[in-house]
Amino acid sequence: EPSPLLKANVPEVVAFDYDMNASMALLATARTREQAIDVFAMAYLQFLETLTPNYTDLFARLAAGEAPLAFNCSAGKDRTGMASALILSVLGVARETVVADYALTQVYTPPSLYKAQMAQAGRVSGGGLTAEQARAFAQMPPEVLDIIMGSDPAVMRKALAQVDDRFGGPVALAKARFGLTDARIASIRGAYLA
Repeated sequence: EPSPLLKANVPEVVAFDYDMNASMALLATARTREQAIDVFAMAYLQFLETLTPNYTDLFARLAAGEAPLAFNCSAGKDRTGMASALILSVLGVARETVVADYALTQVYTPPSLYKAQMAQAGRVSGGGLTAEQARAFAQMPPEVLDIIMGSDPAVMRKALAQVDDRFGGPVALAKARFGLTDARIASIRGAYLA
């Protein structure tokens, strides 16, 4: 904020309030890289519950052809990364391509960027963390912080494997929880793959 996009053609901005405290608390329990991958993947699964209204709205807009459509979160990699993974999966994109797309985020916004922001300002830009949370994260082992501040492909791979186990895959999840039907999926694929 302020966004220059809000000055041109006045796009519609849709925002939902939600509480991320449970996910943040879960992340603070990790002490090793492996634990960080596990708890981050679990946090991504929690997003599916917490953000059901957000993801439902996102898929409804995609099915209605409301494009272009931008979606974001404060860090631009976690809630956004899960949304991207779901969209790409619904479009029929191969799993390893979905995972590689997620991992690409840390090429452009590496963990070192977030660490530097925390050190300078006591928070991640965009309001992603409170000063208190930033201090707690700064006390974590470096390998844990690298996972939490990064986009390690192991996190998305594990989260999507858990989506497979619990829901039968991202498409089945989107049908069960986010209002998609076979007809809406066909509409989305027709609009965005043509």
